[in-house]
Amino acid sequence: MKPKVGDEIQNFDERFSEAFFRRGWRTSMLPAEAVARWHSFAEDCIWGYPWDVEDYFNDLSLRSLLGTTLPELDPVDHGRASGLRKSIAMSDEVLKRVLVRDSFPDFSEAEWWMRCTPIYAAKKFCAEFYASYGVEIASRSRYDDEVDEMARMIAEGLSVAGVCVIARNDHWYVSLRPGLFIRACRDAFLLSRESVKVVWKWLMREMSDDELHRSLTLHL
Repeated sequence: MKPKVGDEIQNFDERFSEAFFRRGWRTSMLPAEAVARWHSFAEDCIWGYPWDVEDYFNDLSLRSLLGTTLPELDPVDHGRASGLRKSIAMSDEVLKRVLVRDSFPDFSEAEWWMRCTPIYAAKKFCAEFYASYGVEIASRSRYDDEVDEMARMIAEGLSVAGVCVIARNDHWYVSLRPGLFIRACRDAFLLSRESVKVVWKWLMREMSDDELHRSLTLHL
């Protein structure tokens, strides 16, 4: 009996996750999640990478695993593996606009993502990368610009809740992902642990804008 389409998808996903685990990835990873993460990484690099150096190399290792895992899964579902490669290639082309510095020549040209480094990134990342590898990267990032703007708005008298609402409603870069938004809040404001929990609940739509204002008033 020919497998159902749903069974084929499940088998491909399971084999993909198993291959990632076998190669050392420590958490469950499905194909769609991996491709979405690589896309987000490319987007972050275009805006000026805002995360830590460890995060950066974790995402590069993800790309290396994709490169070795998908050929292994061609016999399982060549069409799906080929489609994933096309999606990855689209993010690759975006990244090649930023990852252009030939900083680690011990890697092969085929692994250009490991060999090259960004020409610009967020200032904390630049400082950490230089301290670790001696590679200078220009400090330029949408993340830094928006964190500075958030701090400026607070200095001019706007409330933390008011700044958060503006950033999310106006679709700032830092509002693209909850983790990035929390990182920006920590860099822009002096938030207590309880305040961070309040902002997170608001980001998860478990709290209204008015409730955010009231809760932060109590915790700040």
